[in-house]
Amino acid sequence: MTENPPFNPDALAHATQGVQDFYTYWCKIRGDKKMPCRADFDPIDIPYHLPGILLVDVLATSETGERCFRYRVVGDLEIEARNQNPTGLWIEDGAYPNTKDRALETYKHIQGSAEPLFRVITNINARGVPTDEFVLFVPLSEDDVTVSQILVYSEQRPRLNKP
Repeated sequence: MTENPPFNPDALAHATQGVQDFYTYWCKIRGDKKMPCRADFDPIDIPYHLPGILLVDVLATSETGERCFRYRVVGDLEIEARNQNPTGLWIEDGAYPNTKDRALETYKHIQGSAEPLFRVITNINARGVPTDEFVLFVPLSEDDVTVSQILVYSEQRPRLNKP
């Protein structure tokens, strides 16, 4: 398992402007809470971001409290990049085929830390184009303690430095 350092907003200096704006919006709706709730998020406030959004439910499915993650809302650009619509699927079934373990690890980290996470992910999209994906994961909570959903925003850019 990869170690994820604590979130540092300074890391967003290397993000796209859209990711930076998305983080600013999350901070605004969070206010003085640790995490905003789903009702705080109004898609009308950030229409430009909607095609790159994923909303993931955090669901307890076992007596041990193990968490599972399911796609609730998937933006058009995310559907296009995957060449499928994973809405309603478990992360294990809807993530890019070569990133399932990493995706689960990431969602478990956010559920446990209740903090944002920024990553630049090198991938090959469904059209075979190498891309750098700038991704910000932010937690949502109904009680400001337990992560109930994870809101994700990503922007893909063609990879400039191809191996």
